[in-house]
Amino acid sequence: MSDNILKFAQYTHTSVRDLAWLLQSEPYFQTRIADFATFSFELNTDAALDYLQFLDQQDTLFFDRHRISRGQYRRLGLYFEALLQFLFTEGWQNGVCPYRLLENNVQIPNKHGKTQGEIDLLLQHSNGTLVHVEAAVKYYLGFANDASWQNWIGPNARDRLDIKMDRLLHHQLPLLRNPASTPFVTRWQNQYQQPHITSQLLLKGMLFQQPGQDSLPEQVQGQIHLGQWCHFSQLNELKRDIVACWPCQKLQWLSGPTIEEANALSLQELIQQLMQAQAPSRNNLDRIANANSGPGSAPYRMMLPLLCYTKDRTEQIEQLMIVPDHWPDSSTPSRKI
Repeated sequence: MSDNILKFAQYTHTSVRDLAWLLQSEPYFQTRIADFATFSFELNTDAALDYLQFLDQQDTLFFDRHRISRGQYRRLGLYFEALLQFLFTEGWQNGVCPYRLLENNVQIPNKHGKTQGEIDLLLQHSNGTLVHVEAAVKYYLGFANDASWQNWIGPNARDRLDIKMDRLLHHQLPLLRNPASTPFVTRWQNQYQQPHITSQLLLKGMLFQQPGQDSLPEQVQGQIHLGQWCHFSQLNELKRDIVACWPCQKLQWLSGPTIEEANALSLQELIQQLMQAQAPSRNNLDRIANANSGPGSAPYRMMLPLLCYTKDRTEQIEQLMIVPDHWPDSSTPSRKI
């Protein structure tokens, strides 16, 4: 785990670390899932490393101009999409991968004019073939030592792996087969002189297990990145093991925060801050509102669920997802950071 973090931490700019994570992290599924292939970047490794080093020498304005700064987004999914679009335009031009972006976020209307669905990415390989990619970044916690998709639940308990996969496999990925998509498919086939468009899945993120849990969701490949999760009331049980903590804002969930001793919290400090956050004073609420006034602004206080990087007494760095004690049974939705 420490090696994984270190290979992203070598870069100065957070956007470059996140691009490195995007390129090097393992997807949920290795080759196929149901009727669909999984997407592979087909990286030119040397070109990718050279380009990441080049990017890391750029100033902040470069990342702002290309719309790939964390601070320009409130939602992780939109930031993830922006990184992909950058990779398939600027990265493609620099030989990082053989795929170039043709269109993105294409809304497909039905005969009544309402949206039937949306095509995330339409790409063209250097060999000319067209690929429709549905892309997502998701985080799930194993609620039981069970491989069933329904037992892998998001930090927001309304999100489950079985629900997400059902929508991907039966709505999003087959969208080009829907009659509503025929005008788009015909236009792309004629425009790019390609008779076929394949649909592929790119699903990235992370899974979290409870201590002692060894199961993975069905068909998920064993190299997927793993962390641990616990309820808030269980944090005290970890005091003997955890010597430093780095809590993450949501936009830091890809490659993580800056791991430095100077910005570390002890586990006790983390617990105290989380306890204070559950019952804020009126003054605290006013300061929180001011601190959150702009896109990407750092929140004044931490909220649950919370992803936290931790270091143990052996210097091993792990990722811990902390969820409210009511998770996942309460009807109260989990709050976002």
